[in-house]
Amino acid sequence: LIGSLEGRAARGEVRWKLSGSIPNLKPGDEVRCAIEVADNRRPEANRGRSRTVQISSLSVGEYLKWASERRKALMREMRSLYEKEDESSDKVKELRMRAAQGG
Repeated sequence: LIGSLEGRAARGEVRWKLSGSIPNLKPGDEVRCAIEVADNRRPEANRGRSRTVQISSLSVGEYLKWASERRKALMREMRSLYEKEDESSDKVKELRMRAAQGG
């Protein structure tokens, strides 16, 4: 069992090193995979299958480019959130001052 069973669902994490399963994998290759499960019901097992996901193999350069772009996008998002938090903080201070002055 990969994870703990909660009602009809099991959750867990499995790490899969693609290069160990697909030794000739090279940048640009795409792999599609899904998880299939079956229980031990007799005479016929219940079966389930996850949605299929596609994984693209990247070169080191492609990965570094992706990581850099992702970092820049996250930094922009963090900057925007910081600015909103700063504005909200200023508004709260103003409201507290008004309330302290009775207005």
